Amino acid sequence: EQQGPYMLEINTVPGQSEASVIPQQVRAAGGSLTEFYGALVEQAIARS
Repeated sequence: EQQGPYMLEINTVPGQSEASVIPQQVRAAGGSLTEFYGALVEQAIARS
C-alpha cells in the first residue's frame, strides 16, 4: 500500500490571535486592526 502525506488540519485564519505577530505589528505602528483589514479589503476590490 502506498503511503502519502496526511493533512491533520488547515489553519484558515493564521496569525489572528492577540498574541500573533500581525496584530502586534499593526498596533506597534499605531494602527488598528479594523483599519488594517479594511485597507486589505479595499486593495483586493481595487484589483478585481
